[in-house]
Amino acid sequence: MGNHHGHQSTKSESSSAASSHNGSKKNSISRTVSGNDIQEKPSLMLPVEKLAKILEDKSHKQEGVNHGITMQVFIANLFSRYPVFGEKLFNYLHQSSKTKHSYIPTNAFKQQCENYLAIIDDDAVRQRLVKMWAHPSEETSADSLTPEDVTSLLMCTYQISMDHYSEGPQMCLSVHKTLNAVVDSCFHGKKVLSAQYVTHWVEANIPRLLFPLHRFAIHALATAWRTLEEDEPSPAVGKNVFEKIFLNLF
Repeated sequence: MGNHHGHQSTKSESSSAASSHNGSKKNSISRTVSGNDIQEKPSLMLPVEKLAKILEDKSHKQEGVNHGITMQVFIANLFSRYPVFGEKLFNYLHQSSKTKHSYIPTNAFKQQCENYLAIIDDDAVRQRLVKMWAHPSEETSADSLTPEDVTSLLMCTYQISMDHYSEGPQMCLSVHKTLNAVVDSCFHGKKVLSAQYVTHWVEANIPRLLFPLHRFAIHALATAWRTLEEDEPSPAVGKNVFEKIFLNLF
């Protein structure tokens, strides 16, 4: 019995040592990952910092705004070819920043850009884009969309998608007929729908159709500063990169 007890004790000590070693190893791995995250964070923020600085300077020179970014400067330098989308995105960032100014304060702009760049979930992407085109309902005050709103949203994603084919810009002669059919299928004769309903409908029927808008916005916010630093027209930024991005959608 004494030998048996000694064997159990030795086995227990061995198991305890192994457990302690594994625990130490896990803690070590956890600390390493956390350290890497901290080290990588500044490099991820660099594009936003540079973009905010450039747009802040332009807003000051062109519109006399101190420490902020105006809608006109934002659209002209990032979305001059797609002003409707530029306005919707700016208003979304402006609303999210909760500022009382007509412009977005620079620090708030950086924070909202970082938040937008962090959106990777497909459902969140669709929800944000639908929200950009939504407005409070007169009856319920809830975010709602009209057929015209959804048509505008779909037209924006169509234009961006068709403009960035590897073979060059494309055009569909029946685009208006197609978009009207899609919108009619969504609304079924109703004059207004909640943003929540439209988001669910998009997810169920055209789940990937809005992604070009989001990818275009991500690319512009993350890379446009390079071209703006050189004072080149921003629409030409990363054309080859755009082509690769949009080819993956089809």
